[in-house]
Amino acid sequence: MSAFNEELERNEYEKCTAQKETFLEDLKQIILESNSPLEGNSFYIHNSLNIYSDLYTKQLNLFWCGKQANTKICEIGFNAGHSCMLMLLGRENTPLDFTVFDIGHHPYTKPCLEYMQSVFQNVKFEYIEGDSTVTMPNWIKANNAAKGTYDVVHVDGGHSEHCIYNDMKNADALVKVNGILIIDDTNVEYISKYVDLYVSSGNYRELNILKTVGYQHRILQKIKCEQSNKPNTDKTPLTITTLVIGADYKKSLSVCLQSKAEYAKKHGYTYIEGGEKTWDRKRPIAWSKIPFLLDICSRLPEGALIWQSDADVYITNPEISFETHVLPLLPNNKDFLLTLDACGHINDGNIVFRNTAWSRDFWRRVYEQTQYTYHIWWENAAIIHLLETVASDREKIEVTPHHKVFNAYLRGVEGQPLWEKGDFLVHFAGVYDAEQMRVLVERIQRGETPRISM
Repeated sequence: MSAFNEELERNEYEKCTAQKETFLEDLKQIILESNSPLEGNSFYIHNSLNIYSDLYTKQLNLFWCGKQANTKICEIGFNAGHSCMLMLLGRENTPLDFTVFDIGHHPYTKPCLEYMQSVFQNVKFEYIEGDSTVTMPNWIKANNAAKGTYDVVHVDGGHSEHCIYNDMKNADALVKVNGILIIDDTNVEYISKYVDLYVSSGNYRELNILKTVGYQHRILQKIKCEQSNKPNTDKTPLTITTLVIGADYKKSLSVCLQSKAEYAKKHGYTYIEGGEKTWDRKRPIAWSKIPFLLDICSRLPEGALIWQSDADVYITNPEISFETHVLPLLPNNKDFLLTLDACGHINDGNIVFRNTAWSRDFWRRVYEQTQYTYHIWWENAAIIHLLETVASDREKIEVTPHHKVFNAYLRGVEGQPLWEKGDFLVHFAGVYDAEQMRVLVERIQRGETPRISM
């Protein structure tokens, strides 16, 4: 891979101006004929054909990346082909495979791809249409030999956390060691956090190229394969805990409980299911979560990672790794992770915490908040009280708004994302009837996306 030289790239890019302008005009005509608004890209403001001058550095980066490809490029999210054009613009006319995954929602996408095929005849395009979270793993399974063979992979598909998680995972499978991974729209906080995770894994390094503004991107180079740097679960083992009291209640939630036991077994985690041993019969059952967790903490090593998940939580995508999906939300300087849920409240239905002196003391102090014994939110109300009134606790607790990552609901206030197929888990918060919960589980198993009213 050649080093990035800003002056050289600017000069080379300017030499291609006439050709670039021709391509832009031709693509513009195709888009206008489609009568469909243009999605934002590396040249234009979203839903317009107005040139966005701040994107010049992004164009230079893509122009350089394309020249680093020897034989293969993959793009997740083709749109109208502008980034594709940039990556091909400065290349020599040598044979190249270009694999495109696109959902196919825009009427201009296929005509623009056909135009690219006509002007870059040295490039062999393969177009796979559909939801990339589904089509990519299927394509990789059918083309196993393609894994680890792509020089450049550009991730610019759907921008939900579900899409980003899966697109980056599949891109990682395709890009070769020393290859380039481009991740678009990293101005979105959670997208940038996933990039941080890949860099911190030790498998990627971030390239020192031009800073981008507007629709930002980050560019990584793969320096080793995942197999050589698997998460060290011996260092920070994960224990999943669930408290369930009452034979009938346990029976009604058997599928939810089984999903966590099987998930733990699949990933090599420890699963502990608590019962009547720590039941405080003087309080509503929900409070017994605290003596249960303190008992667990007394038996685990200092610093051990604990995921406390309520009994009414059902894991719907066991393929997702806790280390890559949830753990990045817990900063290294915090010991406790809560979510701001889809209803706008702090919820402790799924909690991640470290077994530290502070966290054990925090649980004891939560238990002492007897003014909330019969509050409708029980111990959850006590947690919120301490979070709001004790500054030192706020310093240790992270409250993430990304509830869909590991505390997704079937209901919520307008505008909040809810559980959908492919998400890690669903929490049946607000469902108090065991039979209704059983029916909801069955509907999810049938492939439905149920919703419940507020």
